[in-house]
Amino acid sequence: MSLTISFMESLLVITNTFGFIAIIAIVVGIVFSKKQQTSEGLIKAIQFATWKHRDQKRKSIGDIPYIIHPIRVCQILIENGCGYNLPLLQAALLHDTVEDTDTTLDEIDDIFGVIVKRLIEEVSDNKSLPKEQRKRLQILNAEDKSHDAKLLSIADKIANLEDLSSGPRGIPIGWTIKRVQDYFMWAKRVHKGLRGQNKRLDKCFNAIIKGQFEYFDGNNYPKIDE
Repeated sequence: MSLTISFMESLLVITNTFGFIAIIAIVVGIVFSKKQQTSEGLIKAIQFATWKHRDQKRKSIGDIPYIIHPIRVCQILIENGCGYNLPLLQAALLHDTVEDTDTTLDEIDDIFGVIVKRLIEEVSDNKSLPKEQRKRLQILNAEDKSHDAKLLSIADKIANLEDLSSGPRGIPIGWTIKRVQDYFMWAKRVHKGLRGQNKRLDKCFNAIIKGQFEYFDGNNYPKIDE
């Protein structure tokens, strides 16, 4: 997919190819942004991310396109005062492309620049490592991340926790009650090293880890079983 096309042509490509996803793209890229340059940059990132994630779905019930997740991460940042930081918003939309698709960091650098590349590099796990080691490293390395990487990581966690909080439709198929609770606890430990960069994001995170979630059996359970 060529990215050397105009802003309006880019919108047309997304609309014709991806249908309802284009509506979300327009909302994020135009309604939430007051600068055309920012809008164009977001549409470019949405177009790229949507193409890269085109065959991927979320792990929960409902066959939800994966692209919904990075768009939500971007929206969370915009809602919490980061709407004019274009590299951060682009990185939010692209943050899983290197980790979960055939995208390379060099490709990100060529298309979106070194700032976006470095942000994605900071928040991407090394998939060659065992999952538990990757999760442990996120806790250990949280405090050393850059300011923007911390913001992106918090927004990513909030988006995932929102899904788990939404009940059976947002919980990955096969996850036990304990696994859901373990994820909330792990996210809390990661956030401890990330917090302090944006009061609104921290408040949003702290609110989402409280209370209960509905499981597949129809019962409610504490998000953090301490």
